[in-house]
Amino acid sequence: MSLLSDAAAAVALPSLKNLFSRVAEEACAGRHELVLTGGWLPEDVVREGVLGALYHAGVAVRTARLVSIATPVEAPAALAAVCELPEEDVRPGGTRVQEDAGLLLPEVVWLEGLEGVGDAGARAWLEYLAASSRYGIAGALVLLMPVGRLSPKIEVPGTSPRLAVHRLSGTPSALEVRLLCRLAEPHPPTSPEALWREAVLPALVGSDLTLACALWEAVLEEEATLRSALTSAARACRWEAPALEEVRAFLADTGSSRGGGAQAAVETRWARLSQAGFAGTTPEYGNEVGTAALAAREEVRAVAHRLWRGQAALLLPRLDELRMRVCESLTRVYGPRWPLRWGRFEDAEDRQRVEDDPLACDYGPLEHILRKREVNGARYLPAVSLGRTLRNELAHYRPVRFTDFKRLCELEAHLR
Repeated sequence: MSLLSDAAAAVALPSLKNLFSRVAEEACAGRHELVLTGGWLPEDVVREGVLGALYHAGVAVRTARLVSIATPVEAPAALAAVCELPEEDVRPGGTRVQEDAGLLLPEVVWLEGLEGVGDAGARAWLEYLAASSRYGIAGALVLLMPVGRLSPKIEVPGTSPRLAVHRLSGTPSALEVRLLCRLAEPHPPTSPEALWREAVLPALVGSDLTLACALWEAVLEEEATLRSALTSAARACRWEAPALEEVRAFLADTGSSRGGGAQAAVETRWARLSQAGFAGTTPEYGNEVGTAALAAREEVRAVAHRLWRGQAALLLPRLDELRMRVCESLTRVYGPRWPLRWGRFEDAEDRQRVEDDPLACDYGPLEHILRKREVNGARYLPAVSLGRTLRNELAHYRPVRFTDFKRLCELEAHLR
C-alpha cells in the first residue's frame, strides 16, 4: 500500500479539485493554460485531474507529447503532425472560423514532455505558446511544465489576457495530506501506525505529496532510516549545486527554514525556490523550504524540528490525558490529598497547585509517588515512566521514536 495507490483520491481533494476545475474552465473559454509543477505534486495526479475536469466539461480533448524543435516557427508543423491536425489551425494568427457545431478540431490540446526536448526545444515551445495566446489558434492549449526537471535558465512566460499560469504551490494543504494518509492506511484508524502517519507525515512534508510517498514506510522507522530515505528522495530530485546554493542563501537571509526575514531580501529568491520545487506553502505552516531540500543541504536540526512538530501535536495531549487518568484513579482510592501525603514539591507554587487540585500533579512527582511501597502503583508505573520520558524529550524540542509511541499505546491499553 502506498499513499497514492489511487491517484483519484488526490484528485478529489478540495484544493486540487478546485484548481483543476479552474484550469479546465479557463481552457474551455479559449484561454491557454501553463501548469507549473516543481515536483511536489506528482505529474500523473496533475494529468488525471486536469484531463478529468476537461472531460467532465464535455469538451473535445486531444493529448500530445512534444517533440524536439529548434525554433518556435517549427512548432505549428510539429504540433499538427503529433495531433493529426491541419497546420493552419495551430499556426498563430491562422485560425479558421469554426461554424459547424460538430467540430473535427479538438477544443483543447493537452501537451506534455517539455522536459524531454532539450533547453532550446523547451524555450521554442514556450515562445510558441506565448505567440499562440497573443494571435490565437483554434481551441486552447494546456501545457504541463515540470519546472523542477528543467534548466533554471528557462524562463516562465508571464500571465496575459489569453494565457494563464498556474503555480501548484500550497496544494494540497497539510490537512488534506493527512486525509490521504487516512484513506491509504492499511491499519485500523486507531492503530499506532495510523495515528503516527497521520500526525507526523503531513508535518514533515507539508504539501509535498511526492516526498510523502517516498517516506510512507520510512516514517515508522528509526530516525537514521528516515534520514536515509530523505537523502535518497533528495538525490532523486537531481538538484545541481548552483540550485542548492540558492537554498543556502535563502536560509542565510532568513535565519530559518521558514519564509520570514527581511521581505525585500528574500522575495525574489523565494519565488525562484518555490517555482523550482525547493520550497512551498501550506495554510498550516506558511512558507517553508521543502524538507527534501533541507535534507539535501544536511540541515539536520531543521528536519528534526519538522518531525518534532508532528509528534508534539500527537503526543502532548495524549500524555496529559494519561497523567490525569492516573491522578483520577489515585484520588478515588486515596482521597484528594494523596499528592501532599507522598509527594515531594520543592516549589511552593507546585505544592499549592496540587493542594487545590490533585489532578495537577505533574509527571515527576507522580512517578515518585507510584514507586512508594504504600501506594499500589505497579499497574501504572510503566506507562507513567515512559510518559514522563516522552514528555521531557518533547518539552526540549527533541523528536521521539515510533517504537516508544507504540509501546505507550500498548501500556495505555492495559490501563483501560
